[in-house]
Amino acid sequence: KAESADSRIRELKDAHKGELSASEAKLGDRVKDEKQKLLQAHKKLAEVEERVRELDAAAEEARQTRTNERAALLEKHQAALASTRANFDNRAKVERAKVDK
Repeated sequence: KAESADSRIRELKDAHKGELSASEAKLGDRVKDEKQKLLQAHKKLAEVEERVRELDAAAEEARQTRTNERAALLEKHQAALASTRANFDNRAKVERAKVDK
């Protein structure tokens, strides 16, 4: 009986070898597809991370430009204020000179 059971097991294994091979091939193809998808996702992630770095650099450059523009505008206003003060001081001197005469 043991020999007949062993031979029956061999027969069943042989009968299902084709199915097993086909299933293994399908699984192998799925694994390859999933690996390819994963590689593409990693590539896309790297591209997105690079774009984020570029945008961060551009934002920093814009902040620096804005800071420089504000500093230039402040200098311009301070120069205008100094000029206005000088004009008022000069007018005051002229008015004092007129009064002192």
